[in-house]
Amino acid sequence: MRPQVIEICQHVAAHFGFVTVDDIRGPSRMKGISEARALAQWLTRAKLGMSYPELGREFGKDHTSCRSACQRVERASGTLLSSARMLFAELEETSRVRCAAPDMPREATG
Repeated sequence: MRPQVIEICQHVAAHFGFVTVDDIRGPSRMKGISEARALAQWLTRAKLGMSYPELGREFGKDHTSCRSACQRVERASGTLLSSARMLFAELEETSRVRCAAPDMPREATG
């Protein structure tokens, strides 16, 4: 994994508390871990501007799985949306990882 991707995964793992970077890269389909993984993939794409195939290589997943995860975060509401916003802002303030694309998920309407 690239150092910037590891840094993003570490921020996500610290936010969730019970998830490790290995969990984020792993095959688990437990809800908490898959949400953390989706968030890490979305943040990586938003911050580094990676394509879905690049994301797939970084996370050991198929590019379609990465696309689905990113879309799930973009459609999110509630806890996942607030986590996405908080981590995005936190990474902007404290990280060496700079934003490549300013896409932030918005509240779902309807």
